[in-house]
Amino acid sequence: MVVKRYCTNCEKNYDFEIKSPNDLNVLFCPVCGAHVDKESRDPSPKREAEMAEAQIGGFFATVMRIMYLFFFVMSAVGIAAFFLKLYTVLYVVSAIVLVIYLIQIFTGTSNFKLGLLLVPLGGVIAFLITRSIPGIFLGMMIVFFLRHLIRDMIYRLIFKLINKASNIK
Repeated sequence: MVVKRYCTNCEKNYDFEIKSPNDLNVLFCPVCGAHVDKESRDPSPKREAEMAEAQIGGFFATVMRIMYLFFFVMSAVGIAAFFLKLYTVLYVVSAIVLVIYLIQIFTGTSNFKLGLLLVPLGGVIAFLITRSIPGIFLGMMIVFFLRHLIRDMIYRLIFKLINKASNIK
């Protein structure tokens, strides 16, 4: 019977002829002569698995970051579209944001429940100020923008406080 074992000294795999289980206790590398453990295995497949896990983790981190920034970026685009008089862009961006927000509300994945009150209220206030239909969408985008801007500032403050506290000795 032939078994493949890994020499940690040479960092290579070698085939060993085994005639009895006791032969596993006396394996020596054919190149350097170092003792080869009977349970030694090549660590490279493990490294490849760890790299795959890191890539998968990186992908999910990117997706989560995009989700985190989605409303902030989209609302900024909507606000800019209003002032550039690109009302079609404003309507499309607003529709996308509202659909995604409502999906999050219905699936229970949004922690911005107050938005159910603030988003329409922002639209009404902006309509009263601008006296235009695009103003309604501007108000809604301002609510999303401010909410995510404030949330981001609070998170940054918390992280800075944690950093300061961890550096105190």
